[in-house]
Amino acid sequence: MFGTIVIFAKINVSTSLILTGANNDEDPNKCLPRIRLTKGLWNDAHKGIRNEIDFVNKTAN
Repeated sequence: MFGTIVIFAKINVSTSLILTGANNDEDPNKCLPRIRLTKGLWNDAHKGIRNEIDFVNKTAN
């Protein structure tokens, strides 16, 4: 679990650094990152639900 928290913290910091100047429309060097999700997992441990999601084919099982 600790590893998951560390990874999440790293993603959170890097994302905030990328988006810090994203609202400056006057900056000619502005670059917005594009993230495309291909696969995902929805896990609800309390309800016992685990769904794999395919964003490309728009399916879930």
